Amino acid sequence: MILGEGQFGVVYKGLIKKDDKPEEVAVKTTKNVEDKEAQRQQLKSLLSELKLLVYIGQHPHVIRLAGAYTRQLKTGIAYVMLELCTNGCLLRLLQRSQHFTTCKEKCADKTLITNSMQFKWSCEIAKGMNYLASKKVKNKNKNSYKIWKGNDDLKQKYTIRR
Repeated sequence: MILGEGQFGVVYKGLIKKDDKPEEVAVKTTKNVEDKEAQRQQLKSLLSELKLLVYIGQHPHVIRLAGAYTRQLKTGIAYVMLELCTNGCLLRLLQRSQHFTTCKEKCADKTLITNSMQFKWSCEIAKGMNYLASKKVKNKNKNSYKIWKGNDDLKQKYTIRR
C-alpha cells in the first residue's frame, strides 16, 4: 500500500519484526525511473536522510528510525523504515476536524480536536523542534517536518506538512 510519493521517492506501509513482534512502519525507497542520473540522485537523497536520522537519534517527539536495508546498495536498492504515522499529515487531520465542526455533516472522520489538544500538540512540536535545533539540524525540505509523535488523547502519530 502506497502511503505517499515525493520528488525523490515513494513511501509504502510495511511490517518489520522488532523483538519478535510485528511493527507497522513507513518504508521509504527510491522511485523506479529509467534515467540513471535521476536514480542516483534519488538514492543519494534517501541515504542522506538515513544518515541524518541515525545522527538525530531518539526523542519522544521526533519520528523514530525503525530500520534500514542497504544490502543491495550497489544495485541502487535501499529502504529506510520509519515509525508509522497512523493518521498521516497533521494538517489534513486539523482540516478534517474543522470541516466536521463547521459543516454539521456526517463525516467519515469524526475526530473532534479541542483547543487543549491543539495547545498540547503545539508544545510537543516545539519540544521536537528544540531537540532538532540542539542537534544543529536544519530541515532543507520545507514541505515536511517529521518531528511530532502524538502521545495524547488520540494516541496516534502524525507527520507535519505545510
